[in-house]
Amino acid sequence: MLESNKNKKKLQTLEDRLVWKVILDGNKTGLSLLFKRYYRHLLNYGKKFVKDEDLVKDCIQDLFFNIWRNRDNLSEIEYVKSYLLISFRRRLFELMEKQKNRMERNLTYLDHSFEEYLDIEKIIINEELSSKQKKEFKKSLENLDKRQREALFLKFYSGLSSDEVAEVMDITRQSVYNYISKAVERIQNYLGINSN
Repeated sequence: MLESNKNKKKLQTLEDRLVWKVILDGNKTGLSLLFKRYYRHLLNYGKKFVKDEDLVKDCIQDLFFNIWRNRDNLSEIEYVKSYLLISFRRRLFELMEKQKNRMERNLTYLDHSFEEYLDIEKIIINEELSSKQKKEFKKSLENLDKRQREALFLKFYSGLSSDEVAEVMDITRQSVYNYISKAVERIQNYLGINSN
């Protein structure tokens, strides 16, 4: 029992890619750890696309169940967080498409804005800004298109690299730069900030 607790504590300190390797080796504790690390993040990300929180939760459970079930066919990966986001996003969209006809009233696509979920202080502005300035910033986010908001969310809130954002959104790295650059420019224009 003591040895088992030691192994669990050691496992908790491992990097994601090493935890992934442990999962591939058949360790359920590793799967549980990865689930705990990313559950809240995946839930928040999924709720950007779907208002039905139960559907998002089911999709997360399904994702990790399939990882465990197919672990013998999976290979080692470097960027586990990106892999989880890509797989989750794909799975969620597939599930949404299947349920679209019979559950249309329960599903909402990314029509409502990301700004409700963005942690503004962590992205661009500091905590000293007045509530009026924060409201103006939120309004500036409403002027962005969905892809620009998603790129900002993944880059700044999720902390992904540009390559990882490109992989999650299934676009080129240059497109990521373009989305973010145009988003920043639009925000600056809206707020009347001189970019020079």
